[in-house]
Amino acid sequence: MNNTITILPAQPADADTLARLAFAMESELWDGETGERTEQDYRDACHALLEQDNSFWALLAKDEQGQVIGMITISLNAALYAGGYFGEIMELYVEPEWRSQGIGQQLITAARQLAEAKSWPFLEVGAPPQPRWQKTLAFYQQQGFREIGPRLELVTERP
Repeated sequence: MNNTITILPAQPADADTLARLAFAMESELWDGETGERTEQDYRDACHALLEQDNSFWALLAKDEQGQVIGMITISLNAALYAGGYFGEIMELYVEPEWRSQGIGQQLITAARQLAEAKSWPFLEVGAPPQPRWQKTLAFYQQQGFREIGPRLELVTERP
């Protein structure tokens, strides 16, 4: 597939498409298990973030026909070790039939450009569980990311 790919910022009208891709990513990562979260939960979150949050960005990869074939989301974070604010890639997903064609690399490049425009010193990303997702870790390393240690999560009670 030698199509021209366009990377564009997601708009509120893209929330359902973004949610579909994020839900597909989670389902793939966890073998169809997404916990208690439904695709509707993803849609609700996407609508809220795209409409109201100025610390969340989503970029969409579209083919020549305007079909969305991939996405990346970036959140604003702050830490003393960063000297202030930095960006974190939260989700990156490319439709399976479009993988290994440079689309992920184009999404990372667009995220890097956003980081530079925001004067963030770096972007961070959490890689999925190893060794199963070694290819994903290798992809990020090929894009210039370096390992800084495992990322852990503590689930809290929601009000």
